[in-house]
Amino acid sequence: MVRLVGDEGVMKGIKITSHLSDTLPVIRANVAYVGQALLNLLVNALEHTPSGTIEVKTYLKKEEAGDKVVIEVKDSGTGIDPDRMDSIFEPLTSFGKTQGRVLSVNAGMGLHFVKRIMEAHEGEVRVRSVLGEGTVFFLVFPAIKTASE
Repeated sequence: MVRLVGDEGVMKGIKITSHLSDTLPVIRANVAYVGQALLNLLVNALEHTPSGTIEVKTYLKKEEAGDKVVIEVKDSGTGIDPDRMDSIFEPLTSFGKTQGRVLSVNAGMGLHFVKRIMEAHEGEVRVRSVLGEGTVFFLVFPAIKTASE
């Protein structure tokens, strides 16, 4: 997915990097749907990052409720207004015209789909954002316990 949006990033002067763990536990996931969720987050990051960086990471997070596999998408873009944070996953929620929109037409459904995809995978999407500094989205999947654990 990072390669898919890489050309758009280069055209905008955005540095896109990935740091992917090669030692993650198994998760139950539909590759096409999770890929679409990741693509939606990357397109949003590109649309709301006039310049700067986008970073994708995967890692294991130990939580009291059990191990989680996390896909993190972090940008140094415009951030999300705290007053709008509660509504970003609602259908048809859009943040208006953004700079450099080449990859998509903003219909306000991308984050709604991300949330629905994560719910279907018994996971969740988390977000942290600072207006004017950037946003981090976390796709959080429950790790599957194997027979050896």
